[in-house]
Amino acid sequence: MLRNFGRGVSDVAGPFRSLLPDPAALMALEHLRMDFLVAEALGPRRVAEFIYGRSDLDLQTDVVEFVRSFLEETSP
Repeated sequence: MLRNFGRGVSDVAGPFRSLLPDPAALMALEHLRMDFLVAEALGPRRVAEFIYGRSDLDLQTDVVEFVRSFLEETSP
């Protein structure tokens, strides 16, 4: 979604920022931080497995960068 929605990460981050007062939104950001920290982490591996049925380091690296950009744009 971060890669393909609208014109990119900003189109997802903008509306998400309005949710930041909600503790659930802050918890979601923390889960993203934990699960998408590095390419070998659970989140990027699961994305690659969903798309390709296997690990793919290039895709996993891209996923980390998209999530990192999202976290930077939504950082409270």
